[in-house]
Amino acid sequence: MSAGTEQHQRFPRALAPGYFRPDDLDFAQRVEMTAQLARQLRFHDLNNQEVGDWSALFTNDATLMMARIAAADLWPRQQRFTADAETAPLPSLARQVLSLAGELDFWWRSLAG
Repeated sequence: MSAGTEQHQRFPRALAPGYFRPDDLDFAQRVEMTAQLARQLRFHDLNNQEVGDWSALFTNDATLMMARIAAADLWPRQQRFTADAETAPLPSLARQVLSLAGELDFWWRSLAG
């Protein structure tokens, strides 16, 4: 009748690894979020002149670019297109298709170097 009387038998489940995750984002989602932020951060040269932003850091590295692709959530686009397919005017549908094509082209060009 010693079940639970020893400390290792009473380990709280809430303290087990993976039970509590303060941030549910995976690596790919974090990379994408950081890449979005990098577009807003201005880069200054040695003369304190603004010469761009930090987004190139995320588009010039194939590993980070693949993580961004993996983080892309295309489900909302698919849902919107499916819902609009029967009733939306053709120009609206064309804009959705061109938007996706532009994103695919950006990914391809970034990885093609």
